[in-house]
Amino acid sequence: LNAPSAPNRWRFLALITYNGALLVATLHFTSQLTAQLSSAHVPSPQSIDDLHKSRHNERPPPPLPVERSSSTKREKFGSCLLVNDDNHWLIEWLAYHYYVLPLTSLIIAVDPNSKTSPDEVLSRWSGRIDVEIWDDSMIDFPSPETLLGADPNDAKYRVHFHRVRQAYFYQRCMKKHKQKRVKWVLLTDTDEFIRPILSRQKRFQRRGVFHRTLERKFSNSECIVLPRVQFGSRDVSPDKLPQLEPPGINSTSMLTTRFQYREEEFMELGKNLVNVEAVESFPHTPLMSVHQVLPSCNASATTLDVPGILHHYTGTLEQFKFRDDPRNAVGMRFNHRIRNKRASQVYDSSITSWVDSFVRYVGKNEAVHLLRNVGEIGKWWWWV
Repeated sequence: LNAPSAPNRWRFLALITYNGALLVATLHFTSQLTAQLSSAHVPSPQSIDDLHKSRHNERPPPPLPVERSSSTKREKFGSCLLVNDDNHWLIEWLAYHYYVLPLTSLIIAVDPNSKTSPDEVLSRWSGRIDVEIWDDSMIDFPSPETLLGADPNDAKYRVHFHRVRQAYFYQRCMKKHKQKRVKWVLLTDTDEFIRPILSRQKRFQRRGVFHRTLERKFSNSECIVLPRVQFGSRDVSPDKLPQLEPPGINSTSMLTTRFQYREEEFMELGKNLVNVEAVESFPHTPLMSVHQVLPSCNASATTLDVPGILHHYTGTLEQFKFRDDPRNAVGMRFNHRIRNKRASQVYDSSITSWVDSFVRYVGKNEAVHLLRNVGEIGKWWWWV
């Protein structure tokens, strides 16, 4: 064979050089890609399942110890409740606010006139909510005779006595929550449920959605006055009742699902949500109003620049009468009828869907257990 000519020889060398460079580049790229793939996170079957559920607005219930240990100072949410023969509402109130706030710390005081005890209901939440039960000795308020100097059998005296106890309880309770490193404390009654101001799709999408909304815009506020709307006891047609699962939970037994008619206007006074972390000092003597527990709380505020609105429920006449509430001692049936007349104007089903989200979070069996006997009046309770 003849040797290649000079031009062909140069083309041959150039081709070999080009192919060699291409091979080196290919090997380098392959080695880098292999290294990246070997260090990349490969989702476990559990995390893939979580991702699938999140796309369907579901969240599997986390193991209880994980939930407790993961709570930080800012994730804790507290409340102070003064209860008086309202276990039938307390059951629902606890479940709702455990999921929505999320409620993690509760201090509860039982009115001395109460005929029933909340102990059994509260015991269901062991491991989920840190609960303290106080009596009057722990509230440490002045004797009513010193404050009022009135006849204890007088109806006005009983109303004032109730308000004094509640005012001192709220102040002691807020201080205690501050010591426990709880930032936000909700001060409402068991017939009041907070609705986050979010779209219907996001309102109950996950546990603690209200806390996230609160921190985004109101993190530095000392006190927020939540406006209230009054709901009556007008029933809706059966087709408007949510079909709840599992069958052990009845939508006609709960305030938030059964009663869907309310007043058009806000109630005159709101209730308080306090950032106890921001309170440098509490008043020496508590303010004698549950609508303004601190000077920074504007009791008559009805602005919509708030993270939530309180739904205030009347309940059935039987539930309304069962509580020995001094504020309703005179004309109880009349008061119930007047509330219903005013609160039957506007149809509002904005929080009826919370139960489904709650059931998905805690599981069906646990949901049935936690909501057992909801709405039932005290015929079955342990008596004090």
